[in-house]
Amino acid sequence: MQRKFTEQLDRVNQLVENQSNFIKDETTKLFHQEVSEVLTKLKSEIDECNDRIQHQAGIKFVIRSHEENRSGIEKSIDLHTQLMQILDPKTGLIAKSVIGFIRHFVKEMNNLMSQVWTYPIIIDIESEDDFTKKYLFPGGNR
Repeated sequence: MQRKFTEQLDRVNQLVENQSNFIKDETTKLFHQEVSEVLTKLKSEIDECNDRIQHQAGIKFVIRSHEENRSGIEKSIDLHTQLMQILDPKTGLIAKSVIGFIRHFVKEMNNLMSQVWTYPIIIDIESEDDFTKKYLFPGGNR
């Protein structure tokens, strides 16, 4: 009887051990499946974050590029404004060269008219400021 009891006890112990191993194996298997699913989800989220980071880096590059372009355009506008002031037909180089030519031309015309007319007649240029505003040539007697 004792032997039978011992055999049954060994069998129960074997069943308990088998059941314990089965539970352990199933628990391990489920744990690995859950970990695998969590890792898959995390990898997907990491990929999404990396995509966003790359997109933001691209946007930052475009913004930086536009800022550099804007800076270059502003410098160009400043240089063109200065050039326009230098060449201004009322106060700049164009005005000075036109006025110089006109003064020389008027002087030559006055010399020519003094040789042709017997009475004094001249073409007079107004002061430089008034002349460059209107470019008028009033005539008059000396």
